[in-house]
Amino acid sequence: MSQIERCNRCILPTSLPSVKLDEQGICNHCREYEHSKTSWVAKKEKEYKKWEAIIAAAKKKNRRYDCLIPLSGGKDSAYALYVCAKMHGLKCLAVTFDNGYLTQHAQENIRSSIDACDADHMTFRLSRPTQLLLYRMYLSRCGSFCPACMRGIFESIEIASRTFKIPLVVLGGGWRVTYLSMLTEIFQGGDQWVFSRVADQQPRIEAAHRLGAASRFARMPKLFFRIERKLRHWRGPKEVDIYDYMDTDRSDVLKIITKELGWKQTSSDFEHTDCGLHPVVGYIHGLRFPALSPETAHHAGQIRFGELTREEAIKLDEELLNNRRIPQALEEFLEDIGMPKEEFDRHASDWRSAELFR
Repeated sequence: MSQIERCNRCILPTSLPSVKLDEQGICNHCREYEHSKTSWVAKKEKEYKKWEAIIAAAKKKNRRYDCLIPLSGGKDSAYALYVCAKMHGLKCLAVTFDNGYLTQHAQENIRSSIDACDADHMTFRLSRPTQLLLYRMYLSRCGSFCPACMRGIFESIEIASRTFKIPLVVLGGGWRVTYLSMLTEIFQGGDQWVFSRVADQQPRIEAAHRLGAASRFARMPKLFFRIERKLRHWRGPKEVDIYDYMDTDRSDVLKIITKELGWKQTSSDFEHTDCGLHPVVGYIHGLRFPALSPETAHHAGQIRFGELTREEAIKLDEELLNNRRIPQALEEFLEDIGMPKEEFDRHASDWRSAELFR
């Protein structure tokens, strides 16, 4: 494993087409993080004033709910609920999309969070056959199943916000926690345009033929995502990411939600506790790029956040690579969707198929 060429700062391997090293051996993703951090530090006071203005505008509407929080049971969405309800006294509606694989741990954290914040809560879910059909459709056409859940989350947000005319949606995201979505080879979002093309089997063939390396288009999904969100602002609620405004240390987030919301973690890894299919996603990463462990992208993010040294991350990653195994969750998932493992591997290993529909 020592022969893997990696970024000299984080541990992303150069076998990922979107990873490009500069003359110092530092990848473009680390450089982009540096730029974002410098920009944030320079304007954080101004950003917090913007946040206060957003809160005031939502309260001024005097609606039944001031804001909507998509609540997955993970730490970041719980923190978003805490900030809105506890710190600012907003009337909150929490919304959960249940894909049928919510962990027991996530369900317990959802209940404790809404109880602690005195928030109302709605759960959306599709019928089991429909959800499994969407997973199979996405896998067979673009090699990934997460977009079916992502689309469900966004549809839940739109339905709830329109029903109650909620002026503000606060997401548990932001520039500091986008360590996975920047890797277009292993991440596929759930925007409506892609969903429609996948469902109608209308790939963007001409665009895909011009692909070459994914790095040439690494910024394009982000650009179109920003444009789509701005368009939604014109016709719906304002959407903001909590970490674009809150200057809270990540370790403090865990302490806050544990103390204030009764949020509990079941292991030292508190990043991936809400979805029982997370091990399957990690398995797909390894299928596409053998130099990736299930946690490589996460470890790379931890290095940038100052939570791990590069040496610690490499050691953890090599242990995972040397002990790679088929997760039990995959066997159960394949039985649920009725797909043989050979077929699953064939579809999931082709990362370029997702580019056909973007």
